[in-house]
Amino acid sequence: MGYNFQMEKGSVYLTLCLSLLLVLSGCERSSDEDAPLPGSHAAMADVQVIADGWKPELPYDPPEPGAYSLPVVSAAGGGAVLGTDGKQRELRDLMGDKIVLLTFIYTSCSEINGCPLATAVFYKLKERFKGQPELADKIRLISVSFDPSHDTPGAMKLYGGSFSEGDPEWLFLTTSSEEVLAPILRQYGQMVIQ
Repeated sequence: MGYNFQMEKGSVYLTLCLSLLLVLSGCERSSDEDAPLPGSHAAMADVQVIADGWKPELPYDPPEPGAYSLPVVSAAGGGAVLGTDGKQRELRDLMGDKIVLLTFIYTSCSEINGCPLATAVFYKLKERFKGQPELADKIRLISVSFDPSHDTPGAMKLYGGSFSEGDPEWLFLTTSSEEVLAPILRQYGQMVIQ
């Protein structure tokens, strides 16, 4: 009795085709064709952040306004930063004309209570301010990378994607080296543990 390779080859091909058909039939979009694709920037507005540091309600009653004192706001730190276009800018020059919210991130961060949480909070703020144009054009969000060797201007552009579109403005910045980054981090009291 001989071995029928053609028969086995045909069976394998048929099995693969049927498997592919089953997989594809399970990949249909929902009936809402306008729904954002999972993982897209548009879908992020509906995402429930599961980070331990993100609580929709505080586990305590916050103090009444005016019942506490805030730290003195000091002058903004400066330093040479690179935009997503690769052009050098002075960080301090991005501070004077708008209210600025600044965060430090790195694009490969996997600590859920770190950079992904900071980016999610900034995204929620941006979405909230979009509905308030009288405020949106007075605010600037800035995300500066902790990791200039990996987070090149191109990497920051890719990471920022459509986050940077529209008001409020959201800039994704990096530096040319660790040496250029170090004084910026010192000015903002940030430390990096590697």
